[in-house]
Amino acid sequence: MKKYKVLLAGNSKKLISNFFLQMDYSFECMTSSVVFDDLKTHVQYFEPDIFIFCMRAETREDLITIASFHDVLGKRDIPFAAIGDSVSLDFVAKIPETPHVHLGYGGCDYQIHQKAPDPPVIHGKLSALFGFRVQRQQCIQYLGSA
Repeated sequence: MKKYKVLLAGNSKKLISNFFLQMDYSFECMTSSVVFDDLKTHVQYFEPDIFIFCMRAETREDLITIASFHDVLGKRDIPFAAIGDSVSLDFVAKIPETPHVHLGYGGCDYQIHQKAPDPPVIHGKLSALFGFRVQRQQCIQYLGSA
């Protein structure tokens, strides 16, 4: 089974720890600070399959950095996921042309009992996303060879 590479950043240390402790059998994880150049360098050398912003009381400056960083992700076709409260996710949803997936709670795509999603739920949603991306890539390759 392929281990997908997950780049994590944000202030939710508990959530980030859960990735390393409870989901390491499926995901190879690496963390980054929320400094633009640091994020960009991690993408260049780690080559993640997804970037996950683990939000907890982020500053306005952090949110602006992530919005700018979105361009780097888009150029490399790296999906962007955000896990956090509804206020934070509302801001992330305003980033234009975001190919993102919300894994959080509140006013987002998935509402999970108004509490932060637990690791099995996160794992399931990420696995579904990766499955979809693999199928899409196979379809593109098939159509390109026809």
